[in-house]
Amino acid sequence: MSGSPISIAFVIEGQTVRLGDPNQWRAAVKHGDLTTATRIVVAEDGGQIYSGPASGYEGLKSLFQAEDAPEHPPVVDDSVPGQSPVITPAFEVAAPTVASSASAPDLTPNPAPELPVWQQPRPQRWPVPEPPTIPRTATAADAEAWRAGQRPLPPPKKKNNAGLGCLVLIVVLAGAGLLLSRCAGDATRRAEVRYAETQTVVTDGPDGAPRAMLNRGDTITVLWPRTGQPQEWLQVQGGRLDGGYVRQEALSDRRRPTIVLTERMRTITTEDVRVRADPAGEPLDVVNTGDQVREIGVTENGWSEIEYGQGVAYVATRYTRAPRR
Repeated sequence: MSGSPISIAFVIEGQTVRLGDPNQWRAAVKHGDLTTATRIVVAEDGGQIYSGPASGYEGLKSLFQAEDAPEHPPVVDDSVPGQSPVITPAFEVAAPTVASSASAPDLTPNPAPELPVWQQPRPQRWPVPEPPTIPRTATAADAEAWRAGQRPLPPPKKKNNAGLGCLVLIVVLAGAGLLLSRCAGDATRRAEVRYAETQTVVTDGPDGAPRAMLNRGDTITVLWPRTGQPQEWLQVQGGRLDGGYVRQEALSDRRRPTIVLTERMRTITTEDVRVRADPAGEPLDVVNTGDQVREIGVTENGWSEIEYGQGVAYVATRYTRAPRR
């Protein structure tokens, strides 16, 4: 037999069995799975070299002949001197010598009846591994390793550094944004126009020395502090007061009309007098005859500024008078 790997394939009960070891061939012949009439396909190194009945393949003839040979050697009876020895099969018993052969009883045991093929017990089959499928892209060395049962290691995967690169880019951009915000300084802070609610002082810094005085209604531009910084003091931007600080509570987002301070009590003289947030604004409430309000001052166009809750409001001055004593 050839030294190259040879496999024999045949069908048992609808399943294809491939045997690549001569010991497996011998066991299949012994158990009756592989007979002389079984159609086989013989392959060597993946190429078919024979197809037909098993009796026609030279590699199996010796196995079939060994299987057909008797299991026990013949017994030689040489007990009678002067006569030729009689060869008797091992399973037969030699008949005694008698005068007449016609009256000699047949002592040959009857062989046991052979069961039909479908009733004969099937030997336990061994698991026959399927030969490995060699990838088409395998090199010669890899194909040899596949045939030897050693699966070659896959090539190492290339490391994907895209995630690390994105993380580094994000960190760099965040650092650049923080540096830019610090370098820009006040340019990144929100500037808004505000109006003085009352007469208030502008200082050199929070709780610093006075620099100037704002009158009621004066307009200034202030910078709101950055997030996390105190909101009590706002920095003035532009004009002669640039860089100064003013209290937030002294400013408003709408201009108050110029008034002449009176600081007096007034009595309402008419029913359903509207109280407004501004002289031209929407009504907030109504007051009726006899209600008293504290007047802070009067405007030049006939409105009285009065105390209203925690703030101020306006009513028409013509609907008020000094309280009677």
